[in-house]
Amino acid sequence: MSRRGTFMQVSQLVAQRYPYVEVVGSNYPIPKIRQAMANAVGMLRNVVIAAAVGGEHAANFFGVPVPAWYTANVVPNRMGWCFGAWFLGNAGSNALTQTHAFEIYANGELVFSKLATGRLPSIDEFWGGLAAALQTGSGHVGGRGHRKIDQPLGARPAPAASEEEDQDI
Repeated sequence: MSRRGTFMQVSQLVAQRYPYVEVVGSNYPIPKIRQAMANAVGMLRNVVIAAAVGGEHAANFFGVPVPAWYTANVVPNRMGWCFGAWFLGNAGSNALTQTHAFEIYANGELVFSKLATGRLPSIDEFWGGLAAALQTGSGHVGGRGHRKIDQPLGARPAPAASEEEDQDI
């Protein structure tokens, strides 16, 4: 199952059991060096494609002789070079930007970490950790706009005893 598919499945399961809890997904941050390497791979991919399409024209423009290996190998198979560069460049760039993270937080508490365990949580681990975090937490999930845990969306808090008496009169 894809990363998005797993997230959507977890969101639906949580919404069924805890309809007042909002599930928010985000991308785990990529280390800056890996992001820079992924960008470099993408640029190299584009250079190879540009060289395969118009390398001899660039060489003639700069007054440099076209290398024999280029004429023998690249010119007869331009499309192969372009598709190969596209495929390998994208595969390399994607591999560098994958974190394989699936971190679950509730009330700021880490419920489960795929990075720490190397696997997705079992259903018992997930529900047990989530229930414990929601019961011991501060009563709120996430940031602004989230409802109190014990208060379903759209529900108003029960009026205090003195307010109930005033309303009945």
